[in-house]
Amino acid sequence: MSLMRRYIRFFNERDPRMKAMIKLTIEGAKRNNIYVGICGQAPSDYPDMVEDLVSMGIDSISLTPDTIMETRLVVRAAESKQNETILNIYHGSNC
Repeated sequence: MSLMRRYIRFFNERDPRMKAMIKLTIEGAKRNNIYVGICGQAPSDYPDMVEDLVSMGIDSISLTPDTIMETRLVVRAAESKQNETILNIYHGSNC
């Protein structure tokens, strides 16, 4: 049995510790002007994962073809929420 097969049952990409590692990776890449994309099944299966990736600043997300339209709506909503937060911060600081 390969090493990966032995440990894959313990892996959960939605685990808060894994999300923290993904966030650190994205932040480090952004600090160094490196484009960051992700591929894998999770963004296609879990819309909340897409929201998290957008809020972390991911540049691109690979998807299965049958989830593209639905995921675009999730991305649009997450980006709108992010923009609204930025506007609230901006307007709040000018009061």
